[in-house]
Amino acid sequence: MRRVVITGLGLLTSIGEGVEETWNNLLSTKSGIQKITSFEVDNLPCKIAGFISNDENSPNYFNIDKYIKKKDINRNDRFIQYGIIAANFAIKDSGIDNLSDQQ
Repeated sequence: MRRVVITGLGLLTSIGEGVEETWNNLLSTKSGIQKITSFEVDNLPCKIAGFISNDENSPNYFNIDKYIKKKDINRNDRFIQYGIIAANFAIKDSGIDNLSDQQ
């Protein structure tokens, strides 16, 4: 069996950006569940979900402009962008974000 070493964590959730904010919001019992408004749900049995919102009026609003340049936002699907952002959080959390390419 191979060993795995986790060097950093990166979270982007409906209740926070990054490990610390998400953890603090969990401890304070903040809910990331809200009414689904991004698509029609009248014919679905569930009308709520925990999701990252791009609606500025949403309590779970995530400003993607802080992390991705406006010109690049439409180049990739949202889930790809979230993965890139979470990976960057993990690299920063690991403390290896200032390594050179050779390292």
